[in-house]
Parts: sequence; structure tokens; C-alpha cells
Amino acid sequence: MTLQGMAWNSGQVWSWSVSVEINFAPTTAVVQCSLSQAWVNACGIGIYQYFTRTQPNGPDQAHDLPVVWDEWPPVVYDNAITSVAAFLGASQVDNTIATGTLMASLWS
Repeated sequence: MTLQGMAWNSGQVWSWSVSVEINFAPTTAVVQCSLSQAWVNACGIGIYQYFTRTQPNGPDQAHDLPVVWDEWPPVVYDNAITSVAAFLGASQVDNTIATGTLMASLWS
């Protein structure tokens, strides 16, 4: 396999939460989320859902990950990923600020 490209998106929250998402054509991909900045208090990021399309003209199939936020994985891999969503959250105590990134390595 050869690396054909990368896709990424980032978000920043201040005592709140946000969903960070990336979309691309169906391909083999490794998608990873990371917390790059965290100020003051508790914050985190995790992948909660991704979509695959196994048939070229078929529908996307949702893969929902555990409901509990602290069980969301930092990495997903599949041969036909089309979309990935991560949740970035920061504590409402002491005005916590967090920045997170969702990065996909797209392979052919």
C-alpha cells in the first residue's frame, strides 16, 4: 500500500464541547485523534463514530462506538472509511480550554 493523502480537522473549546469531523471518498484509512493543547482542568478527545461504504454505489454504514465518552478510542482503521467524528470536550470548571485534532492517513 502507498500513502495517497491525508485529511485533517481541528477544533478548540472553552469550557464546552464540539464535534470534529472529516469526510473523504471510500478508502483504506487510519484515523487518529489527539489533544494538542489543554489549559487548566480536565479535557479529552475520542472517536465516537465512523462510516464505511463497502459497495461503490451503496449507502454509508454507521459504526457507533461505546456510549461512555472515556471509552472512545483514539484510533480507528478500516478498508472502506468515508467519515470519522470525534468529540472534544473541556470541563466547565475554571474556564478550561482544549484544542484537539483528527488526522487521517489515506492509503491506496
